[in-house]
Amino acid sequence: MSPLNGKVVLVTGAASGIGAATLVKLRELGATVSGGDLCLAPLGTESRFQGVRMETVDVRDPEQVQAFVDIVVERHGRLDAVVNSAGVGAPSDLALMTHETSHRDWDLQIGVNLTGTYAVSRAALPSLLVQGGAIVNISSIMGLVGSAGFSAYTASKAGVLGLTRSMALEYATSGVRVNAVCPGFVNTPMVHRFLGRSDDPAAARRSLELVTPMGRLAEPAEIADVVAWLISDAASYVTGAAIPVDGGYTAF
Repeated sequence: MSPLNGKVVLVTGAASGIGAATLVKLRELGATVSGGDLCLAPLGTESRFQGVRMETVDVRDPEQVQAFVDIVVERHGRLDAVVNSAGVGAPSDLALMTHETSHRDWDLQIGVNLTGTYAVSRAALPSLLVQGGAIVNISSIMGLVGSAGFSAYTASKAGVLGLTRSMALEYATSGVRVNAVCPGFVNTPMVHRFLGRSDDPAAARRSLELVTPMGRLAEPAEIADVVAWLISDAASYVTGAAIPVDGGYTAF
């Protein structure tokens, strides 16, 4: 029997990057997965998404979030796990000092990365508490260390870790485990956009590889593998953890 057979899982940010890889991995392991994303255009006609129920949802909007959770629970009669993967970087994909960061850019990154994680978790918890389950939040290595030029993103991802730990304590005796995964540099559209802003994208990519002890970017599926483990019963005694999946970056 597949390790996630019978589990109903909701994934945000599911149309691309880590969210999409997680959706695919969870399905492979037997879970019934519903995905949500602000923009479903990246799906196109990709075969890996065929048969998946996808909903358009802005995680900053509590009403949209609640409707999304309600649809999943009504469709399947339960909810066993949530993966909060919806996230954004700086809209310009450029490094900006804090005094150069606009309130609009700050609000966007805090709103999607942190408030969105809270909103989805809050809406899902009543269903998770019925039979127990798991929440996995996608933070970042930037939630563990500082990053000059990306104060809004860093603050949002550090906030996700604080939220993760608080929820883990709140629900530790209620059967709901809450953990975070902290990816390093991953081969995703977000990283591609960042590299594309460079005068020499190949050199920019190499610089990211050079500061990573394993010497390469992660593939989204490698992050998804850790998410799947945290959802599974194999991680039954793990809660409140912030797991770096970063090729050794934070080991310095």
